[in-house]
Amino acid sequence: MAGLPPRAVLVTRETDYERLLAVHATREQARFFLKTRGQDLEDLALRHAAFGAVLGQVRHAIPDAWRVASVMRADLDRFLFAPEDVVIAVGQDGLVANVAKYLDGQPVIGINPEPARNPGVLVPHEPDAIADLLTTRTVAERTMVAASTDDGQQLLALNEVYVGHRTHQSARYRLTSPDGLPERQSSSGILIGTGTGSTGWCRSAWQERRSPLGLPAPTDPTLCWFVREAWPSPATGTTNTEGLLKAPDSLTITAEFDASAERLWELWSDPRQMERWWSPPSHSSTFIEHELTVGARTAYFMTGPDGEKHHGWWRIEEVEPPHRLHITDDAVDDEGKPEDGGPTAMTVTIAEADGTATMSIQTHFADRESMEQMLEMGMEQGMTETLNQVDPLLGAARA
Repeated sequence: MAGLPPRAVLVTRETDYERLLAVHATREQARFFLKTRGQDLEDLALRHAAFGAVLGQVRHAIPDAWRVASVMRADLDRFLFAPEDVVIAVGQDGLVANVAKYLDGQPVIGINPEPARNPGVLVPHEPDAIADLLTTRTVAERTMVAASTDDGQQLLALNEVYVGHRTHQSARYRLTSPDGLPERQSSSGILIGTGTGSTGWCRSAWQERRSPLGLPAPTDPTLCWFVREAWPSPATGTTNTEGLLKAPDSLTITAEFDASAERLWELWSDPRQMERWWSPPSHSSTFIEHELTVGARTAYFMTGPDGEKHHGWWRIEEVEPPHRLHITDDAVDDEGKPEDGGPTAMTVTIAEADGTATMSIQTHFADRESMEQMLEMGMEQGMTETLNQVDPLLGAARA
């Protein structure tokens, strides 16, 4: 809104002292817990008090005419940042990386409350410097990395993106980089990092393999990437395992399943198999009607841990077994009436080559508002957890 003064947004996280009290409820319980481990509560209490003093010093330095807001790290995904905000992160380096992915051009000032403990890579400033930083700002732009999925979702990161199983177990995929031929690989994941991230996890991978690759500097518009523990076999290679990306280069990773296209199609065509994976692990799904023929209707519901049922339906638009399925998808209430948000379209594509198959799921929204509404409801996490159940299901069938 025109004419509004800047807003200082203070970003913090709970101190170790606060987290301990949240778990143990009282100081004496927390003290006993630490004592059994040879630690002293007073040390944490003193650090907590020192952090409070730093936070007070930062607040006092903000000009009186400015607006002030505060947000904890755990609430960043629910906080609405405004274009005129100046973000002040008071804490460890990781706090800046966490807040950066929710911003769109707002400046971030990193304040280090414990220089003796924190490296200060992203929080390089002492608390005494905040007043000058707010009035004589010199902004250094940092490159970020974006990961996009074939269903339109995107993840931004200031440090790095990890692509792989959450448990770091081996994943099979096809990797295509700008400087190498496509290669099938089996590894414990891929790291794609910025110059800022090259001081952390990516640097560890770089040092471990004694790589000759020149890592980008924090302000370089270049990304580095490393394949972790690539496994050599007759079907998977280890030639293309590191490199640099410059705009508009991209690294394409296509997940592969150790199964045929027909086997993957069964996961969609058989309602009993769909019930084993078409819901997050915290829910169960029940398919009432299900037939993959053009014009048919699928009716199902998911049951949450609290017993609440969430109903949905599909209308089958196109079917090309075992390679393509196009449906209209919508959420409905208990009476079968559509809920807010409107229907979405979903296209499933299955391809097979050399004994392995790939599956992509593209979701098409009516408009951007509908997409953002679904993302706010947790669609991204729910879909990720749902698809993570496919590979174990295929493995159980092979066994």
